[in-house]
Amino acid sequence: MTLLSKPLSDKDEANPGHEKKRVFTDTSALFHVKDTTIILQASETPFVIDSTFDTTSDAVLVYAETIKIDSKLIQLPGKNLGLFCNKLLIAQDAEIDVSGIDGKEGIPKTSGPKKDVPDDKKKKGDEKDDGKKDNNKDGDKGKDEVDNDATDGRDAGNVWLFIQDANVETLEKLRISAFGGRGGKGADSSAEGVSGNDGKAGGNGGNIEVILWSPKMHEAMELSTLRKRPWPIVQTILSSLKHNNAGEEAKSAENYINNYLKKVESPDIDKITDSTAALSALKKALTSLKDVSAINDIVRDGRVKKALTAVSEESELASILKNIYEDLMEKVHSAERSLASRYNSLEGEGGQGGRSPNALIPPGKQGPSSLRSRVTLKDLNPAGSARYLSTSQAFAFPEQCQLLLHQADLAFYSQAPADIDRAAELYRRIVDYLGFLKFAKFSQEPPRPLVKAYQSLETISKVTLFSENTLKSVYD
Repeated sequence: MTLLSKPLSDKDEANPGHEKKRVFTDTSALFHVKDTTIILQASETPFVIDSTFDTTSDAVLVYAETIKIDSKLIQLPGKNLGLFCNKLLIAQDAEIDVSGIDGKEGIPKTSGPKKDVPDDKKKKGDEKDDGKKDNNKDGDKGKDEVDNDATDGRDAGNVWLFIQDANVETLEKLRISAFGGRGGKGADSSAEGVSGNDGKAGGNGGNIEVILWSPKMHEAMELSTLRKRPWPIVQTILSSLKHNNAGEEAKSAENYINNYLKKVESPDIDKITDSTAALSALKKALTSLKDVSAINDIVRDGRVKKALTAVSEESELASILKNIYEDLMEKVHSAERSLASRYNSLEGEGGQGGRSPNALIPPGKQGPSSLRSRVTLKDLNPAGSARYLSTSQAFAFPEQCQLLLHQADLAFYSQAPADIDRAAELYRRIVDYLGFLKFAKFSQEPPRPLVKAYQSLETISKVTLFSENTLKSVYD
């Protein structure tokens, strides 16, 4: 897809999706294919979603550096909305509601039951009508002469949210609702002895998928990697630990670790290796000796004491790191639970059956409920993982990645220090975005959910071409 340069007004630059036209610039793109609208933005200007947001398409997918929700209620009945960004800004408590519309209630006909008409009184053409009486499957002669004009509840839409630099406190301002519409109530009967019409089916609930890359998950994964490294290297790394922007809890942990490290002797690289060898030799010696005095001599050996001290130091530090890791993961899971409670999706209830004027006559059947929905919340490691392949939506759009790479190149070659820093940040985020390519196999059958999502963009939605090649060219 070629991006053509075309100047925009300030309003268009901030909100290219609010104009029903094709727009291509160096930093943004907007186009419509079939029932899908694609909005791409690579500038630092936030893409704003408010009450004027374009909802004419069945599905709107927004890929932007920053997305700002600037309205208390974004109501898109039955629409599919995908928001994929580096940062999400929410000015106030807000709700995205893609719930289906409730079905319409049936309206009873006020005329009485059918009456037999003598043959000589029938109008021309009534003979044909008489032939239809036998087609009444329910045998409900006398029931209101009206089709049940109640309607099914409409299906809810789906919401897909991906945030690369997720702020949990900000996300706690957002609610997402995707309830199926309730089925319409069947028409009441006006005929004595006849039950009302059946209720209609409820609509399907919508799926909600939220993928986060939160700082705490990143810290936990970094710490998990650190714990697996040799003790001397761990001590060297932690001795220089410094984080100017750390919160109070992080600073407390940092000080605790550094104070502990000052108390212990700085070991060389071979200390643990030597200690392990010494303890192995001690075990072998103790199992072969029967003389208690000989055992006492070995225990008093200075090298054994040194080995035991080293192992003790390693175990104590390992315990500290383990506790910090568990604390971080608990915060991650706590945030997931808090956010999950704000994402609601249920199938619509079937409509009630219509009533009869005779209380002894049972009402019409209740309409069936529809399919249950799915709410998925994942906090993934930004460093790249095969877990990405389980996500159902393409969170990195090929052409937007090209736009980001172009902006990074422009910033890098400007040679201005601030621009070079921005270029480095963009390059890093692009690599993180596309880390799943290390694990993705586009030719594998059956494809993983993420790969299937890209194939769907190409073959069903037809909003992009050659996504695998494009993404790999950006990543490489």
